[in-house]
Amino acid sequence: LSYTPNRLAQSLRLRRTNTLGFISDQIATSPHAGKTILGAQDAAADYGSLLLLMNSGNDAELENREIQALRDRQVDGIIYAAEYHRILVPPVALAAAPAVLLDARTANGEFSSVVPDEVGGAVTAMKELIDHGHRRIGFATNITDIPATRLRLDGFKKALKAARRTYQRAMVIEDISEAHGGFRAASALLDLPASTRPTAL
Repeated sequence: LSYTPNRLAQSLRLRRTNTLGFISDQIATSPHAGKTILGAQDAAADYGSLLLLMNSGNDAELENREIQALRDRQVDGIIYAAEYHRILVPPVALAAAPAVLLDARTANGEFSSVVPDEVGGAVTAMKELIDHGHRRIGFATNITDIPATRLRLDGFKKALKAARRTYQRAMVIEDISEAHGGFRAASALLDLPASTRPTAL
């Protein structure tokens, strides 16, 4: 005889439902978010859990209702994902549940968080270019004052210093974080006179 465990009975006994909530401000509708969601889903599956996905569209009232709905379903934890790496104030209702912030952190660190290594990423990219002989490297960056912007520039400067190169402000162009902004910033760098034009971006 085969035996199939009753999931409801198991969850009552273990006080676990093997479900996790994933709430995002806009990430579910972002064209760049697919791998973030798939990564969370794959990790949940590795631990035998299902992921319940919700998107608030930056609506604070809806966000709190979504968190309450997940708590009513007794999820084991909630992932709160931001559209981009930044410091934020989480929804009030999130404090009542086991939660982790994804691609975001709070100013005082009261929530666990997972954020990209912005400095390390910039250093690695710069090292690749420097190792291939580039001496004039341009940096097209986001104009918005967020952690990613500041930390990537820190990594750019750190790599220059390690390679004993001088930081030149003219090699850094800021624009909005959209395709046309990146195009404008890159064009501005490539339009510099030949003697100062970067050989890599």
